[in-house]
Amino acid sequence: MSNISTLLLTNSKKDIYNYIVEKLWDKSSDGFQLSLLNDFERPLILSQMLQDSINGGGINSFFYNNAGKFAYESLKALEVIGALEVVAIIKEAIEIFPEQPIPEDIEICRNIMEMMPDENKIDNRWNELSNEFYNMDDCIIEVTLSYVKQNEDKFFLKPKRESKL
Repeated sequence: MSNISTLLLTNSKKDIYNYIVEKLWDKSSDGFQLSLLNDFERPLILSQMLQDSINGGGINSFFYNNAGKFAYESLKALEVIGALEVVAIIKEAIEIFPEQPIPEDIEICRNIMEMMPDENKIDNRWNELSNEFYNMDDCIIEVTLSYVKQNEDKFFLKPKRESKL
């Protein structure tokens, strides 16, 4: 039985989730070196970056901060993990962003957002979507743990070596 299987049997789901995310944060240098994660680990950190950003200030915060440069990749990560209810929320948030595609350059993204009027339909809808998102924590934990269990042999491998070309 693997370490993950043992964890899944002996701890609360939230504790297990936090443990896995903490290990992946460490492996990726707090998300600054996503290239050190394998294809199965990366979706978890992208999902966590999205969650941290939205939980810290709503969907506006996600697009305004560094996590927003991964908007499309985060959406794909949620799909891979199986958080389909959350996918619907984030997909709509992305679709109503004032410029398509959303710029990966965070400064351009911020400038677009800062030019939006204080009271506007997009911001109001983002607030509604944020409220929907806040009710999804348990869903995200459940689907993430299911994804990890299905792929447990793929986690916590040694970091990939960057090729030196």
